[in-house]
Amino acid sequence: MEEKSPLKKKKNNNTGTTNPPAEAASLLTDDLIVEILSRLPARSVHRLKCVSPSWRDLIADPVHRKKLPHTLAGFLYNTYARVDPRFHDFHFADVSIGAATPIDPSLRFLPRDKYWYVAQLDACNGLLLCRSYMPSSPSAKDDDVVESRYILCNPATERWLHLPSHPKVPPGGRVFLRLAFDPAATSYFHVL
Repeated sequence: MEEKSPLKKKKNNNTGTTNPPAEAASLLTDDLIVEILSRLPARSVHRLKCVSPSWRDLIADPVHRKKLPHTLAGFLYNTYARVDPRFHDFHFADVSIGAATPIDPSLRFLPRDKYWYVAQLDACNGLLLCRSYMPSSPSAKDDDVVESRYILCNPATERWLHLPSHPKVPPGGRVFLRLAFDPAATSYFHVL
């Protein structure tokens, strides 16, 4: 008679497929995930809000927020160039002590051949609402007619999005746009 070894693997009678990484991840408690996230830089934690709604809620929870690295402490602003007031210099005023500037507010990631001038209109929770002036045709020169479009920029991720075209403004009229965005509540933004 043959003896059975207690270390012998059991045959898997499940007919469904299993996903070992997903099973392992499901064993992590919220407290353990927060402990892991607390060891990451603030920028990485902010990006991880996009993993899933449950991670977004976990990171945004006021109880856990105290344990996690704090987000940026500062503000974005722009100044006009003295030589040509059409150009703006973007700046990040860091009010946290001893921290290096984590983002480049100059928006260098925007293609210069597509966007001649960029004016910052509003900022909200790390997103920038800008008006960009672009050539009306690919062969346009500096003194040719340009058209304006609104874009939404995220300097931390260096991504941008064109907003739908705005209606023509009558002569003497003005358009005021403002940005509303709360990443703790939703991943959607609103332009008002």
